[in-house]
Amino acid sequence: MYGLPNSLKMLSPAEEQVMLAVWRCTPPATGAAIAKELVHTGWASTTRLTLLTRLEQKGWLQKEKRPGGTVYLPKITLRAYRVYTARERLDTVFDGDLSALLSALLSEHRPGLPQLEAARALLQQQMDAQIEYDWYDPYG
Repeated sequence: MYGLPNSLKMLSPAEEQVMLAVWRCTPPATGAAIAKELVHTGWASTTRLTLLTRLEQKGWLQKEKRPGGTVYLPKITLRAYRVYTARERLDTVFDGDLSALLSALLSEHRPGLPQLEAARALLQQQMDAQIEYDWYDPYG
């Protein structure tokens, strides 16, 4: 599953919001810190606790009872989830066509010059690495 364990069950939109809140917290995340990150949702505490329990059952979180209260630790990194999400969308919606994905993003989002320069530098770095690999002769 694009770098995530195959045994991991996928997130619902609400579960994704909770995981994003957990990742924004300084680990280990307390219930209070997670609630603060989710205040915009208007969810009751019972809803948050239900979602945290589901995430633990699905393998996304580890819950630990500590003297100060219960804390939550992500078992999957935000980076791994971002890679999974981007790759899944690229493959399913854009048939693996990176230029189509970029075209769609740029048609609706007008990034500033600093964002474009950073993107160009990243693409150039990837191109340079590919050229270096293509020219590599293990027998030379």
